Amino acid sequence: MHILEESKVFSKFLLKSLSHEFSVMANLMTILSQRTVRERAALSLLILHNKYKSKNNIAENVYITLSRVDLANM
Repeated sequence: MHILEESKVFSKFLLKSLSHEFSVMANLMTILSQRTVRERAALSLLILHNKYKSKNNIAENVYITLSRVDLANM
């Protein structure tokens, strides 16, 4: 907390970053709430694939182990 009080630039940057992340999360929740269970599962898997794919080889498969509980909590 001390750094936030000391640096106005850092606190402004942090607030801007957090508000952007909140907006992204709110938009994703809105999109997912209007979809069926299968569509939500497919979108979640696509998001995970895009997040963890190799930048060098786009066609490469991504292997992610998820339990039913993990998938349901997405």
